[in-house]
Amino acid sequence: MPRVFAPKEFCLFALASCISAPLFAQSLQTIPSLPLATFQDSLGVNLHIEYTDGQYANAAAVLSDLQFLGIHNVRDQVPQPANWLPVGQGLAAMQMLGANGIHFDLIAAPNQALATNMQQLDNLQKTQPGMVISVEGPNEINNQPVTAPGLSNEQAAENYQRSLYSAVHSDSNFANVPVYYLTGGDQIDLSANPGLADYENGHPYPHTEEQPWSWLQLEFNQRFINPSALPKAVTESGYYTLPQSTDWGGVDEPGQAELVLNDYFDAALQGIVHTYMYQLLDAYPDPTGTILDDHFGFFHLDGTPKVLAYAMNNLSRAFPQDKASSPVTVQAAISGLPASTGHAFALTGSDGSIAVFLWNEAPVWNTAAQILQWVTPVPVTVQIPGSWNVSYFTPALPATIPLSGSNGTYTTTVASYPTALIFRKQ
Repeated sequence: MPRVFAPKEFCLFALASCISAPLFAQSLQTIPSLPLATFQDSLGVNLHIEYTDGQYANAAAVLSDLQFLGIHNVRDQVPQPANWLPVGQGLAAMQMLGANGIHFDLIAAPNQALATNMQQLDNLQKTQPGMVISVEGPNEINNQPVTAPGLSNEQAAENYQRSLYSAVHSDSNFANVPVYYLTGGDQIDLSANPGLADYENGHPYPHTEEQPWSWLQLEFNQRFINPSALPKAVTESGYYTLPQSTDWGGVDEPGQAELVLNDYFDAALQGIVHTYMYQLLDAYPDPTGTILDDHFGFFHLDGTPKVLAYAMNNLSRAFPQDKASSPVTVQAAISGLPASTGHAFALTGSDGSIAVFLWNEAPVWNTAAQILQWVTPVPVTVQIPGSWNVSYFTPALPATIPLSGSNGTYTTTVASYPTALIFRKQ
């Protein structure tokens, strides 16, 4: 029986993945939790809306793809002025997306003047108030150096970052809009350098198809002194579907789906406020199968969904966009979850529901064979006292499965990607 999920395999996999069990006695513990709406707001994806020589030229299709995923936060670059054709048409496309509920983190790249960046940001925010939710400093200065007379790359980038921070926070259109720090620079203590950023920012790309948990931690520990001082955002991460790649390592589509889901959930569990995967589309043809950047997308070149896109669609179907709610303490007894690789994370709905997500972050990719390797599902029992209607969610299925149990106790087989028991009050 296949453990990977693809549209034709949904039912076979899901029905074999959960069973109920009788009550057992174990002490309750507080498990990490977030309001469902907060988690949903953490999910983001990168766009290149001004790249009109590829699939991003169709902004209406981009909107449709985002709605299919259930994602409303995106990352892109501040659009170029309208007279900078053909890229100058990005402003109108972004305004259309903003009018349809899409929010932007925008990179204020130093390849155009700061005043121009601020003017374009104002144009967007005035047209659709609230569509710009964060502004970001220079992108990957290790790959795209910032130049200024007499200054090193690092000095020039930091000076630009400081000017950007001041400009954003002195602009009334951006009250309470945070500024993210630049990426690709030297290690820094932002708490000892006020006036640079409100958020730490990182690009943890796991190599050799490894699970994301340690890569997320390593990124911020290496780049920031006192990394717990400020909130965190991941503005790029992801896995590309090019298994034969000789770069840092690609995966197949089911592998990408598992690992990106883990990336999103790991980041939220580690307290990262926003996570933007790279990227929405495979925007360009790659006939030789050698350009890894053309294979990070959630969607194929022809616009059809990859397995990852189906999984995200199933997640959004099972958990429609919730309204904001206050954090809730969740107490549960969980037995059987692997100590070193297992994770439990609860999402609490505004209706009082509790979704306990469980996953076993064991290695899933066999690099030598270039295949997704079997990880034996682990029986895990969850108990939450009370009277509940309980269902099981897997990203392999577009609907949840009702379960029966005893006194709030249920057993499921936990896979190497997040599945959930959803508890709703009777």
